[in-house]
Amino acid sequence: MSGKCGLVYCHMGAAKEGLQPLMDAVAMSDVPITQFLPTHMERTPELVDEGAKWIAAGGRVDLTCRTDEVLCSCQLALFDAVLRALLLCKLGL
Repeated sequence: MSGKCGLVYCHMGAAKEGLQPLMDAVAMSDVPITQFLPTHMERTPELVDEGAKWIAAGGRVDLTCRTDEVLCSCQLALFDAVLRALLLCKLGL
């Protein structure tokens, strides 16, 4: 890497693969996890779970809320993901 900042935004859908393609990219390259930003991570409970592990591994996620009706569930998803990530970090998983 040239030492220059770069960020890859990855719009996450509801595909069953979840974050696996990004995990593979991190595992098979010299690109650090911090250079990938998966977005819309509140889309499914499975993505929230994977997002917690991604955060625990040093990554960041975006939980994008689009409407007032979705706002409450997005806030809960964010809170849940952060708590899970903190727990995983504390347990060293």
